[in-house]
Amino acid sequence: MLMHAREGVLLLGFCVLFSTVVQASRSSNEKCTKVYLNPRNPDNFVCVCNSTLCHELPNFDPWSLRKQLIMFTTSKEGRRFEKSIWSLVSKKADDLRTQMGDVVDTELTIRRIRSESNQVRIKGFGGALTDSAAINLNALDEEVRLMLINAYFTNSGSEYSIVRFPIASCDFSTSEYSYADEEGDVRLKCFKLHEEDAWKINILKTIKKFRQKKGGMTGALYLFGSPWSAPGWMKSNGHMRGGGTLLDKYQRVYAAYIKRFIEAYSEARIDIQSVTVQNEPSTGRDPDYPYQTMYFSAKHQQDFVKNHLGPAFKEKDIELMIFDDLRYNISSFVDTVLADSEAAFYVDGIAVHWYADDDVDPAVLSEVHKNHPDKFILGSEACNTDQYKHVDYGSWERGDMYARDIIQDLRHNVSGWVDWNRALNMEGRPNWVQNFVDSPVLVNSGKQEFYLQPMYYVLAHFNKYVKKGMVMDEAKLQTRSDLEVISFRSVTEGKKTIVIRNPGSRDMEVKIMDPDCNGETVIVPIDAYSLNTLMYKCA
Repeated sequence: MLMHAREGVLLLGFCVLFSTVVQASRSSNEKCTKVYLNPRNPDNFVCVCNSTLCHELPNFDPWSLRKQLIMFTTSKEGRRFEKSIWSLVSKKADDLRTQMGDVVDTELTIRRIRSESNQVRIKGFGGALTDSAAINLNALDEEVRLMLINAYFTNSGSEYSIVRFPIASCDFSTSEYSYADEEGDVRLKCFKLHEEDAWKINILKTIKKFRQKKGGMTGALYLFGSPWSAPGWMKSNGHMRGGGTLLDKYQRVYAAYIKRFIEAYSEARIDIQSVTVQNEPSTGRDPDYPYQTMYFSAKHQQDFVKNHLGPAFKEKDIELMIFDDLRYNISSFVDTVLADSEAAFYVDGIAVHWYADDDVDPAVLSEVHKNHPDKFILGSEACNTDQYKHVDYGSWERGDMYARDIIQDLRHNVSGWVDWNRALNMEGRPNWVQNFVDSPVLVNSGKQEFYLQPMYYVLAHFNKYVKKGMVMDEAKLQTRSDLEVISFRSVTEGKKTIVIRNPGSRDMEVKIMDPDCNGETVIVPIDAYSLNTLMYKCA
């Protein structure tokens, strides 16, 4: 009977005769130095990083090992990206194993999806570099700051490939500001970036250099910006905060304003590839909304894209995403904007936030993809908080919520998933309207250290091994269980990645079968309350 690898015993009885057929091993968890910060949940822990230590993630090609499957496990019990290696066995050995009474909990079959014409290709995963994130990064000494950059952006970290930026201020700023605060400056003569932009530009330059030096990573990051509001004088209410619309007479000026932001970053050698038209435009209907927002109806967004923003960006080859809001009305909103062929010509993608995901069936995402298969869908913002616990140190549940949502989105034709603030302080700050939230990385500037939360490791399970350009395969479980499974492969290289989430309280054994592997199979243990990423190559 196959035992869990953590017990150090493999295939009792059977393994004595066929020890060369099935082998497994787990790496130690010594690199994660655990710190317990949560008195209400004393079992919760974070992994500390400072000038002398940090938990680096494995830096090797998991698809380079032939006839072997590499698995990484993160679990509520305490594993953090632990590695195990499992050998694929022939049909003959598998049949003998079955005859000797080795029973698994379920079988998982991986098959190629027959029709690939409209298959979604992975765009990537990442997080936002807000003013608050930049402030917290800059609160660390250079050595520790570079360790945090390494944790997110290199081969020995989680390999983020997407970065989102607020265009001017948002709630995660220390004040309300735009790049053109001079009322009536329709020629944008006084346009200038803010101090926080200089910080972010320097951080991005450091990331670029560090990725190449530390991890040998040369692929460009996908950078996209999102405005929370036009300058107040361009809005119907006269302020960036609070509900209001863009005044018609300033549509051309506002398009030029966003374009000027792209150009200003480009002049600093930071190339932004995409923008969303407006962050959460539905919030702009509330006249008392507490921070920066601006209302765009679908029809208004259609007109703005068609006549102003689209033409301004196409000449610079900047991708344009619409919606950038909660799921509630995504289908009707997108249909309205794209009903005009001229507006649709300028639109490349559809951005969507996670905050209503428990209330709205994810099938709406597949519906949007079916109706508009030439437009990618990107999960553009997510974070955890509640009114009682803005930050929940070491919360497994919050990490698991990320895993559930990412799998759900990817199953429904979403091409990538972007977290909100990549680093906040121990209270989820700063935020100028006290809208504090949690973050995968928490910065303790007083101690000059930062903490990797379960959310960080969950994101790494996708960031590192669900690669850009991969397509989804069918992943079918033989029996019903709590397991959630999603599978991907590279189109030309034969690399396979499976992600298995176990939200249940029972350890399970899963037999994996893939017709591409000529009858070879593998059995892996899936721990209770765990997330697992499995990589293999059949030939």
